[in-house]
Amino acid sequence: MGTHATKQENPENKSRKPVYEGLLKDFAQIVQVTSCPDLFSYRLTLRPILDKIIGNETHIVRLKVDRDQLFETAITFYKKSSKVHQQLMITFQSNQVDEIGLDGSGLRREFYSLFFKEALKLELFVGHGRRRIPSNSMDFVNTGTFEALGRAIVSSILNGDCGFPYLAPCVFYYLTGVEFISHLKVEDVPDPGIQSLIKEIMEVKDNDQLTRVIDSHPCAHAIDHIGWPTSRAITMNSRQMLVQQLLQWELIDKRKSSLDNLKKGLNHMGFLKATKGNPNLFPLLVYTAEYSISAKYVQTRLNKALDKLEAKDDQQNEAKMFFTECLKTVTDQEACWLYEFITGSLDPTLEEEDIQLEFNTFKRSQILPESRTCTTKLWIPLGNKTLPDFKKSFQTALENGRRGYGLD
Repeated sequence: MGTHATKQENPENKSRKPVYEGLLKDFAQIVQVTSCPDLFSYRLTLRPILDKIIGNETHIVRLKVDRDQLFETAITFYKKSSKVHQQLMITFQSNQVDEIGLDGSGLRREFYSLFFKEALKLELFVGHGRRRIPSNSMDFVNTGTFEALGRAIVSSILNGDCGFPYLAPCVFYYLTGVEFISHLKVEDVPDPGIQSLIKEIMEVKDNDQLTRVIDSHPCAHAIDHIGWPTSRAITMNSRQMLVQQLLQWELIDKRKSSLDNLKKGLNHMGFLKATKGNPNLFPLLVYTAEYSISAKYVQTRLNKALDKLEAKDDQQNEAKMFFTECLKTVTDQEACWLYEFITGSLDPTLEEEDIQLEFNTFKRSQILPESRTCTTKLWIPLGNKTLPDFKKSFQTALENGRRGYGLD
């Protein structure tokens, strides 16, 4: 039900905060990502562009989602295209029973976040970490799965939820119709054998060594499939061209059907066309540390909420002090987990989230924090007697919460 620990849902709707500021920047800046100094400014520059794509009409669509069937439900829904922007209101189900909670945007945000993680787990993409490339399986193309995922990514962005910052840069540039050759990187090659072949080719010192690699490497047969002319000798002079052709084949050409299917979905409502040349699109599809959840960002959001939180007795005063001290030493990784625990998203949302803090006065002896993702609310526990105990309670809750999201 979009919650962590035991709690009752209290329906609270969040209204969208319209912000209008910012201009399109020169496309040359895209290599440097964007010049906005932080997430707050980034949101200001992006929102007007998204509002223009949405236009004057939005359909509210209520969607029931069984957690065990989340990926199937989402893919089925987004295989149907709509010319009008659809804003989902999610009701989660567990064992076919509706969970308590009214979606004020938090449940929808959790839905997209979980959906995108499932897409990665089900191997629609290959590669490592946040530099993924689409699988070249034609099953995903023939069933329209990549196109549906592309539509879902656009809908999530237009709703002000999370993007899909999991793509390798070369994939991003291909999808946006920009020169991608210079962004082909050997570390993005998913096949370790091909990666090894490329590295060995680049390490040789002369033609004899190069010939031995081509004759002996177990993956050298791949060269027969990349369009390398049989009449062209492989020498030190042509080595760089060979490496480039291997990279382009492995990262782009052999999965072009998948890429084009995903691109078709990403152009839902003219999204790619409307954002072409805009550097603000880059962090939505490619992970950048500058536009990820950091300790500084979470500290800013939670300290603002702490200032509004009134402690009415000694127990609450102590818990507030403990929480303040914890925030001072939180790491970027811990901040990311805490943000996910509260909001249901591992990545920053495009709408500024209204994080709320309350003391857990209903269960004063409880030592673990609780959260309600549908309203982005965190309950601070009052049952811890010492600062180390308080820190440990949060560590335990975050570990359990991540298991709840199906993470290691």
